Amino acid sequence: MKNTALSKEECLNLLHAALKRDPFFRQDFVLVWFMLITGLRNSETRLMPLKNIDLETRMVILNREQKGEVRSTTVTTALAAELQRYVGHPYFKSWANRNEVPTLFFYKNKHLSAKQLQKKIRDLCIEAGLSRTVTPHDLRRTAGYLMQTSGMNIVEIQHQLGHKILSTTLRYVPPLDELAKILMDTEIN
Repeated sequence: MKNTALSKEECLNLLHAALKRDPFFRQDFVLVWFMLITGLRNSETRLMPLKNIDLETRMVILNREQKGEVRSTTVTTALAAELQRYVGHPYFKSWANRNEVPTLFFYKNKHLSAKQLQKKIRDLCIEAGLSRTVTPHDLRRTAGYLMQTSGMNIVEIQHQLGHKILSTTLRYVPPLDELAKILMDTEIN
């Protein structure tokens, strides 16, 4: 399977383009950062209710998960602080006050659609000067890659991405360190 994860430099370029696009409300910046940290699926990100995010504990509860299981994931301290700023912004408060169950992300005072998310990512990639087309799912793969390069083991990555089967995670993230250990152990024996 082709690795479509973004490099760390591409991630930074994408985040800078999002911040430059809207330095005040910063919704696109928060959206991209949220997807890169959590590794949530397109639908999980778009339909994330605000009430499922506890910024004090940095926990995100997924009860609308594609596979039907309730699970939790975490965000970094820095992202939690940015989320706190974002949900405190008057534009977000206006959105939240108009909706019984406000989602974290929206577009033109409506819930963010899959097509709108794809367009946002595509347009940001052009603005960031990326030479390839990037999809929201590529951000999910990138989250797995970033988790791996930061030292998380494959089982932790599996949990974070919400995969029931480890082989699915292995298709997302090449198990470089684990594979090297297996090969070394095989050569020794």
